[in-house]
Amino acid sequence: MACIWVAIVNGQPLFMEDTTAYVRGPDYAVVRLLGDQFRTAWTQRQSSDSPQEVKDTPNADPSTQDSRADLSSRSILSGRSIYYGAFLYLGHLTSSFWLSVLAQAAIFMYLTHTLVIKCARLPFSAYLLTVAILLVASSLSFFISFLMPDIFASYLILALVILAAFWDELQSHDRLITAIILLFSALAHTSHLALAACLAVVFFVLALIWHRGKLVATPVPRQFTVLVVVVLCGIAGEIAFAQVTRFATGIAPVRPPFLMARVVADGPGTKFLQQNCASKTYTVCHYADRLPMHALQFLWSTDPATGVFSAANIETRNALSSEQSQFVLDVIKFDPYGELSRSAQNTALQFWDISLNDFVSSHKHLISSLAEKVPAAYYDGLLHARIFSYESILTLINDWFFIIYAMSITGLALAWIFWPVLPWKRSLSSGAQQQWFFAITLTLSALVLNAMICGALSQVTSRYQGRVSWIPLLIFTIFIMAVWSAHSTLKTPDVNVRDPIHRLAALLPRPLRFLGAGAIGLTTDLVVFTGTMAFWPYPLLARILSLAVATLVTWRLNRALTFDRSGRYQSDEAMRYIAVTAVSQGTSYAIFAVLVLTVLAPFPQLAVLPGAVIGAFVAYNGHRLIAFRPPKATSPTSDMVTEAPLRR
Repeated sequence: MACIWVAIVNGQPLFMEDTTAYVRGPDYAVVRLLGDQFRTAWTQRQSSDSPQEVKDTPNADPSTQDSRADLSSRSILSGRSIYYGAFLYLGHLTSSFWLSVLAQAAIFMYLTHTLVIKCARLPFSAYLLTVAILLVASSLSFFISFLMPDIFASYLILALVILAAFWDELQSHDRLITAIILLFSALAHTSHLALAACLAVVFFVLALIWHRGKLVATPVPRQFTVLVVVVLCGIAGEIAFAQVTRFATGIAPVRPPFLMARVVADGPGTKFLQQNCASKTYTVCHYADRLPMHALQFLWSTDPATGVFSAANIETRNALSSEQSQFVLDVIKFDPYGELSRSAQNTALQFWDISLNDFVSSHKHLISSLAEKVPAAYYDGLLHARIFSYESILTLINDWFFIIYAMSITGLALAWIFWPVLPWKRSLSSGAQQQWFFAITLTLSALVLNAMICGALSQVTSRYQGRVSWIPLLIFTIFIMAVWSAHSTLKTPDVNVRDPIHRLAALLPRPLRFLGAGAIGLTTDLVVFTGTMAFWPYPLLARILSLAVATLVTWRLNRALTFDRSGRYQSDEAMRYIAVTAVSQGTSYAIFAVLVLTVLAPFPQLAVLPGAVIGAFVAYNGHRLIAFRPPKATSPTSDMVTEAPLRR
């Protein structure tokens, strides 16, 4: 639940305009193949739309068309994955998309658990701390809650790092599950497939160099074989979609000319057309008089006076798509320095652009553009979305996320540059050193390649790099924990002492440890309370549930990290803990009830805070003085007095 806190606070998962195209694709296929009895709310709104289509008549009302209508006047766009569309379509049918975001959260939990527990061999407490850090210090929850395939770009990187760097640490079923996640991530979007292919090459070169340096005994071909199979299956999936679409509809999908739009927007493409259209027969020459223009306008504007691709007829779109490869090559030959320099600039801009601005601007655009494109229930959710009503807070969050991203990138880059002389790594075994060098190298390569594929080949957009911005924080955090744990193991065999979480906790005063556990408990309380309120708007009852869950979380944390063992019987200690918790949570609940029924009735989340603070004060002193307090030592005299009657 904590992983989807953004969706919970918002009241529903996050939409983008392209989300409708992903859902309509499989919806259209099901209705066309199985009949009108399988219509959904999406079909009623878009009964005639073929998946990811662009019409010749942009102003035509799609709701007046029939789902069996002739498709000869339309083109189907490739690039938007039918496989991710089916994933969303099932989420719509079963749970109003909640199952989709929960599944995205479950994949994150599995991959992170595999990396922390099975690959790095860290304790479960390290896994919990890692997840908490990512949810607080990165935009992870925004992308898990987002009904777009963006999150699967980071899952692809993480799954590939696990398979490539930590293959020998995994059991067969872990390798299989991770490979399946990697394959679906590659199928989720064409850019993901390109990223997987590039990273497979990086891994092959890295393994070859490492082996030739005789730093390992044998090469690692099995991982590369798996990566090649995944890439080939991804390509086969793209081909299969095109062939099935051609068979079912009689027309082939058209890939938008992203590269053509990019080089035109960069400038060299426009100059090439202005100087060579007299001798060249490119279709885009017909639009030379309206250039230059922004890449998005080139691709998606339906205005015949200003647009290009979406404003053209089918024959022109097909021609633009088929000519783009040769056109881009001619532009590079015409001005190689100009195009490469602009591509490098776009890559750099994309690499450091991770803001949440796309979510805010997209939400405002959705309200005005999707009134007739999404079912009423979802549109009502857009109108009442809560997460975007606090733009000032989102601005602060943007700055916080960027600082953490920059620090994580810097940490990984320094570790990679100074790896040969890095003193920390000496605590690791030679095998672990290879694994972590591979993991860090692949992570940095993935971040650069993602920025290059999205920024240089498509369009600089903040969410393109934001979707992978939590990966460096994850890798850097686990690397530090792994080194610390290995160093501690060399010093002492005591597992409780060498556990990095317990060692960190031991450095902090007990009140700070208690406050840390309380902060996690409060976060749990707010998330569970908000999520329950979204489906069950009874604040007094919802708070009882959230308090129970938060109490369970804080009990486990306090018992493990805050208080020493009391030496009492478990049943005695448990009863004392329950009694103190009942008093403290009763105090918290009473204050909450008074506030939520009076001055803070419009803001039930704010009413949680005062009661939580006072309840925490009562709980700390109660647990310190009652629940976890050791029993008083018994004097020898009292022992004799106690034992005398027994002897008689």
